[in-house]
Parts: sequence; C-alpha cells; structure tokens
Amino acid sequence: MLDKHFYEQIAINSLQIEPVNDWPTKQLQLCKDAKVFSVLSPGTDASRMLDDAAGDLSRDALMANEWLSLSTYIEIAKKCLTAAFVLTQRQAAVVRIAASPNAIPKERWLPKLYSGELFSTVGISHLTTSRQHVRTPVLSATSIDGGSKFIINGYSPWVTGAAYADLLVIGATLDDGKQVLLAVDSKLPGIKPGPGMELMALSASKTDQVHFDQVVVNSEELLFGPTANVMRLGSGGGTGSLQTSALAIGLSLRAVDYLMNESADRPDIGEPAEQLQRESQTLLKDLYDLVHQTQRADPLLNSEQIRQRANSLALRATQSTLMVAKGAGYMKGHPAERWCREALFFLVWSCPKSVSFANLCEFAKS
Repeated sequence: MLDKHFYEQIAINSLQIEPVNDWPTKQLQLCKDAKVFSVLSPGTDASRMLDDAAGDLSRDALMANEWLSLSTYIEIAKKCLTAAFVLTQRQAAVVRIAASPNAIPKERWLPKLYSGELFSTVGISHLTTSRQHVRTPVLSATSIDGGSKFIINGYSPWVTGAAYADLLVIGATLDDGKQVLLAVDSKLPGIKPGPGMELMALSASKTDQVHFDQVVVNSEELLFGPTANVMRLGSGGGTGSLQTSALAIGLSLRAVDYLMNESADRPDIGEPAEQLQRESQTLLKDLYDLVHQTQRADPLLNSEQIRQRANSLALRATQSTLMVAKGAGYMKGHPAERWCREALFFLVWSCPKSVSFANLCEFAKS
C-alpha cells in the first residue's frame, strides 16, 4: 500500500501546478518511484500481464486488483485530480495493449510502460462520445501494401498529455466503416500534437488535439480490428468506466473533508456536512459491492448509476465548500473555486448519454 508521505507529496505538488498549468512531472515521478504504475495494472511485468489478460488469475484476485486500482485513483484524486486523470488515460492505453490478441505490441511496449520509462495515452473519444455528429470520421485509416500497413490521416480531438506521450493508442475508421485500434509511436513522421488547451480546469493535463498527416503505421501494431464498433472489444476504462467515477468520488471526499473540518467550529453547517459525508460513504460502499459483486449489491446497480451519483455528489459537495467559504472561496486561488471548476469536468469527460440525461433531469427538478 502507498504510504501517507506519498499522498502528502502528491498534494504539495498539486498546489504548484495549478497557477501555471505545468505538466505534473513531479507527481508522475512520485508515482514511478512508488511503483504506482504496477499497482494500477493487473501485473507488475509483461509476462504477468499476459497471464492476466489470458484469464489465469482467479475471479477473486481480479476483483481485488480492480478495487486496489480504483481505491488508489480515489486517494490520488483527493490530493491532485490532474495527476489522477493523467494516470487514467495512461492506464487506458496500457490495458488495451494488454488485452490485445496481438503479442507484438505487448512485448514491445508493456515492460517500459510498467516501469514508467514511457508514458502512454489514448486518442479514442471520437469513437465514443466526441464528434459523433460528424458524418466523415475525423481520424481515418487506409490499409495499404496488402494489409501490412495503415496510413492515418485526420486528428484525434481529445488526447491527454498529447505532447508528452511516447505512445498513442488511437482509434481510426476505414473506408468501409470498420474501425481499428493501433499502438502508435508518437515519434513517427506526420504526427503533430498540440501543446495543451486552456481549459476551465485540469489545463495541466495538457489535453489537446493530435493531428496525423499521412502517418504510416505497421499492421504489427494493430491491437483490435478491423471491425465495427471496435471499442466493444477488450477493455480499458472507456466511456462510463468506474475509473472516471473513482476520480469524481475522490474530489467529493476532498470537499467533504473540508466541510467536516469547518463544521468543527461552525455547528450550523454540521448537519449538511454530515449528510454529504454519509452519502459519500454509501457511494463508496456501493462501488466496492459492484466491483466485488457481493450479495449486498443492488441488482440494479451498474457503472452508469455509479457515475451519475458520483457526478452529482462532486457538484454538490464542491459547491457546498464555496458556500461555506463565502467570498473568500470565490477568489481565484482558493481551494473551493478550484474544486468547483474541477467538478464540472465530470459533466463532459467520457460521460455516457444516459448519465448526462440523468444529471440534466436532476438539474431541472424544481
């Protein structure tokens, strides 16, 4: 388990990146030194990962690994949401490589990804939640040389750590409408990442577009496809995943901690603070039950319900800190204003339509 000192250092460095929106270099180095990349993965080396992907781990071990991963995201998100978010995007790439039936990219990339020597990220939102209204795919792939290579053209609209990634796991669409997932070396000619967009929050994640101009990728880097709806194959924390919910829960817990500390000297806010604390603990329990598939779990409980509740709690808990902090909390640099901005992230990032609709209906209640 990660010790208290690790999380304290994550928190200290989180305060340093917010004003200048610097890439969380120190947080990622702390994670590398503490072997967090192994904690977040089913195994600690390539051979173990291959065994896990093949189903050699027991059901109980797999559930324990998933809970360890989610609880780690929660704790890191409490201290630095940007770092936790970056880690989810790195891990989304790692898991998809590990789940691929193609052994070549596993052998080539996984050992260096596990050690933290390389940083990976994903460019797949255009296959799930982004640019779905566009008739022409924003990122296309053309098979050439008898299927031995692909030419990639277009852009991936939302890529975290775009300019910092050594490896990109991208999704592209062929002329016949089928899709592929590819592991792409970011140093290939024709790849141009943006430096990072100025966002309402989490600008330090350096999320931006990555443009591809006649980029040639060998088919040995093919992870999945060609097939329709390639995102349904394998796994890796896609839209509606529990990873994003874990981040929202982590931010909520940070806000609740603030409210509980304030209530010690302000009895008037004690009851609402305690109510939010109870709700956060219930959500944590339900997340645990869902992961472990316990008999206590509500049969209707699913990942999208968890996400909707996590979104709602993050918004209400952070806005409560603003009300408690009053005018001081509305000033730039106060934790409350930062938490409120960060909570809005969950309304737009990898948010399934059903979750968006549920949150919208909640907002519309009189």
